[in-house]
Amino acid sequence: ARGSLDVIGSEETSAQLQIQLQNTLGNIELERGNSSTASKLFELNCNLARENGLPDEEIRSLTQLGLASLHENSLAEAERFERQALAKAETTLGRHRRAGICLQHLAVITERRSNFAEALALYQRAVGTFKKTGHRTHLAWTAIDLGKLYLELGEVNRARAMVRLAERLGGTDAAAALTINCDILHGRLAMQDSRFAEARERLRRSANEAKTVRQQERQSRALWHLAQLELELGDAQAAQQTLNEIPAPLPNSLRAGILLTQANVLRDAGHGDKARQRYGELLEFSDATESREHQW
Repeated sequence: ARGSLDVIGSEETSAQLQIQLQNTLGNIELERGNSSTASKLFELNCNLARENGLPDEEIRSLTQLGLASLHENSLAEAERFERQALAKAETTLGRHRRAGICLQHLAVITERRSNFAEALALYQRAVGTFKKTGHRTHLAWTAIDLGKLYLELGEVNRARAMVRLAERLGGTDAAAALTINCDILHGRLAMQDSRFAEARERLRRSANEAKTVRQQERQSRALWHLAQLELELGDAQAAQQTLNEIPAPLPNSLRAGILLTQANVLRDAGHGDKARQRYGELLEFSDATESREHQW
């Protein structure tokens, strides 16, 4: 993709093609955990789309800027971008799918703030929008997100139904990212049902697959849940070894959870001083996140 961008700088190429190539590169950077680099590319695309009168590309760029901010756990900034994109999508003819993506992202943001009832309502609006367009892939991703929310709410049967629906909608040719997310959710559900061997197998497999396709955030998420499982089973040493596999830097979207698990592992292993240090890092990160929220 970088080679293609170099060509753009030296040849007359349409703004549309430049945006598409930069969007591809931005998505790659996002999957690899480089959300700051991705944001810069999406911002370039947003400006280029405005300059060339490309509303669909502007909406997509704003949506991707929101997603990059979500990866950074900058929820207020993510919401600002998504609401800008949604407002433009809802007033532009034929942009139903874009509106659905914005609603899905807004649901995730709202869920992160623990506003579960509002998040469910936003997910349902996204589902209704995707049904109008018949876009199975986006319906599958929304089903996964709903499954995670239902699991947080303790509604295990609904969560299980959602992950199975996501698999059916994704089909045999589902993208690696969707398959990995389904496996992670299956693993977490197996933990809830005390099917620990299956949970370990699912989470380890999803971590390995994410590493193979260089999806750092998903690899980190799978390893984090695997470490939680090992800690629950009383094996602090195995949990620490798993946590050590999480690639640096920690994704901001997972940092708080991983720091808490690290602190708990160190505590159970008898390393009180190191555990207190991790708890301190968690408090600092939480304070910094709250401060960013109030800036927007």
